[in-house]
Amino acid sequence: MKKFIRIMMICLISMEVHTCHSSSLTSKNTKTFQKYENSTTEITTYEADSGNCAEIWRTIDSSGFYESNPTYIDRANDTDSWSFSDPENQGMNSLVLDRGLDHLASNNTIYSALIIRNHAIVRERFYHNSAADHSNNIHSSSKSMFPALAAIAIEKGYINGFDQKIMDFFPEYASSFTGSKQNITVYDLLIMSSGLKWTEDVTEYEIEKEDDWVKAILDLDLEFEPGEEFRYCSGNTHLLSAILTKATGMSTCEFAHTYLFEPLGIDAEHWGRDPQKVYSGGYNLYMRPREMARYALLFLNDGQYNGEQIIPSWIVAESKEEVWDKHDVNSDYGYCPLWWRIVIDGYDILIGWGYGGQYMWIIPDLNIVTIITQNTKETDDQIDPVAFMKNYLIPSVK
Repeated sequence: MKKFIRIMMICLISMEVHTCHSSSLTSKNTKTFQKYENSTTEITTYEADSGNCAEIWRTIDSSGFYESNPTYIDRANDTDSWSFSDPENQGMNSLVLDRGLDHLASNNTIYSALIIRNHAIVRERFYHNSAADHSNNIHSSSKSMFPALAAIAIEKGYINGFDQKIMDFFPEYASSFTGSKQNITVYDLLIMSSGLKWTEDVTEYEIEKEDDWVKAILDLDLEFEPGEEFRYCSGNTHLLSAILTKATGMSTCEFAHTYLFEPLGIDAEHWGRDPQKVYSGGYNLYMRPREMARYALLFLNDGQYNGEQIIPSWIVAESKEEVWDKHDVNSDYGYCPLWWRIVIDGYDILIGWGYGGQYMWIIPDLNIVTIITQNTKETDDQIDPVAFMKNYLIPSVK
């Protein structure tokens, strides 16, 4: 039996559903979430505020830099807000597409595959007991949402521009900005070029031992001059989250829901935060596949959704501009501001990419968005997305 601590209460929940009340909760804003234990048939059900950033951070069973990746259930039904179509009606060959989706099923960690063309869902598959209402950790795929959030902050006057020095936002950490660290800009964080000495999947576990993660990141030595080299660093995006909080006077969760998520019909089920209450920058954000798709579709529509300009058109264009080529990155992929980029069969593809196979693939020339999610609670066995695109998805429209 697990304990879930709420404001002014502790609620013990068993297999039977119990309703818990708090002065912070209102019935019209609550919805039921469930945590699925992948290794057992036990299901624990509990109430959480819908879009309540004061509650959304409460973790089930982890307190480190990264969480243990449980699955949440969001019973909200958004089917009526989507268009659905047969592949053939959108110029796609369903036989080729279905062969590819069947091939994905051979990976025992695959959760979902969602194919959208011309803004219509042409295929939506869920695997291994997953479902449309399952919300999982999208990991670093959420990094690709931070350029949009930073651009919104610029448009609203909270940030002067991408060239603003990050030390402007942290006067309390002035002693951390020694030497060339004073030259780190917001843009350097967006292109993974702060110069801070960081080894991904290693440094995080040192940072999590500290009481103040932002200070610990800023205190890291410089490995190279800001802006001169690519070095993937989740510390950069956590600093972006701290900057949004400092600049706007709102938590990153509140800012994102107010200006980006809610206008798109996105309601994150969980978002982690650090000991200083800074929301995780580019990790520990939980969404459903359709919610990921709502964001990705902005990049096929010049930042608009239902005729409303949600993010500035200039950030859509800038997000597609490769800053570091594959040689700079030492990879098959180039890097744009917090997006990956690859060319397959002559098509430019923009990619939000999270640990374990959380993907937003955007192919502007084909007007296609593909979302793929995988189980990262117990294993890491990523599909080969390039093979899927090259052998099935792109041929389905030829």
